[in-house]
Amino acid sequence: MQIKRYYGKSVHAALEKAKAELGPDAVLLHTRTLKSGLLGGSTVEVIVAVDREAPSKIDEMIGDEKEETGETVERAKAILTAGSYRRAEREYELKHIGEELSEIRDLLHILLSNVKREESSDLPETVRGLYEKFIKNELDPAIAYELAKGLEPCFSDGSKMINERLTELIGRAMRFTGGITLQGGVKSVALIGPTGVGKTTTIAKLGAYFKLKLKKKVAFLTIDTYRIAAVQQLQIYADIMKSPLKVADDPEELIEGINSLSDYDLILIDTPGRSHYDLARIGEIERFMAVLPQVEIHLLISASTRSRDTYEILNGFGSIGVDGLIFTKLDEASCYGSILNAAIRSGKPISYFTTGQDVAGDIEVATVERVASLLLRGFRR
Repeated sequence: MQIKRYYGKSVHAALEKAKAELGPDAVLLHTRTLKSGLLGGSTVEVIVAVDREAPSKIDEMIGDEKEETGETVERAKAILTAGSYRRAEREYELKHIGEELSEIRDLLHILLSNVKREESSDLPETVRGLYEKFIKNELDPAIAYELAKGLEPCFSDGSKMINERLTELIGRAMRFTGGITLQGGVKSVALIGPTGVGKTTTIAKLGAYFKLKLKKKVAFLTIDTYRIAAVQQLQIYADIMKSPLKVADDPEELIEGINSLSDYDLILIDTPGRSHYDLARIGEIERFMAVLPQVEIHLLISASTRSRDTYEILNGFGSIGVDGLIFTKLDEASCYGSILNAAIRSGKPISYFTTGQDVAGDIEVATVERVASLLLRGFRR
């Protein structure tokens, strides 16, 4: 069985490309519409399969790993044939269809992970190398396709440099907050996110920037009373900056703490790290944030987090209300496609990047130029 992706402005257009190459026996497995705005519209991705008598690329790739993956691949092939789809419709009652579709989705993911991504046949030769570069950066294939296609003018008429054009395309699809802005009066900013993502350190970096560089009055407040030494760690940073630190055990104490710091320019609120699957504990943070209607909330995600997990994090913390994204630990990541995937898929703007352990300097306001550079050249200081 041969499996390939095709793209077009509609499902019909993408299927026409598939059948032109694979023949009329091509079976549609999956469709998806990506509204990225990169080229001023949406792109449809279809995944199709066709049975071949000759050995497929799947068979060639799994030759050396047949003992380990053969059973999984064969099972996936059986499920993914058009005949099995028809049998499933006849043999299973309605209550089993959801489970069957989930199994097909998971097995398709396993199968596709063993297949080398083929270059899209309708992309010009000049930009296929860039497409492969984006894919290696773990960029969503549909986004990678649109970016590569949008870069074609750089080779056809030379009107713009690749980096300039890429920056323009990304700027159409992603939003940036420009960082925290202070416009008079006190501003409260809370950082939320999974355990170990670097919330306390990032709060210290933001505090150092506004206190030491911008000469603003900064205060700290924490509701993280669960983690051992969490308060002590933040207290050390507060003492170094000669800034006050308040601790709140419940929403009422949070309100009292905020009111007591009303003469400060910026109040930075630390929260406990939570698994994005632990909705009950995320609900506890939500109850704290609910008493602060003017609070600005930023969700922290490690830059090395896989896209699939990033989507789960966005879903898990989404109930709290997220105003911006902060991607941490850029210096520890090897691929940066997940940053674009998350921002484009969620529609949330990016606020900051953190780039190391130095509290006094390793944080920067996120920009479209930086994202384009990460995608083309990787991390550079």
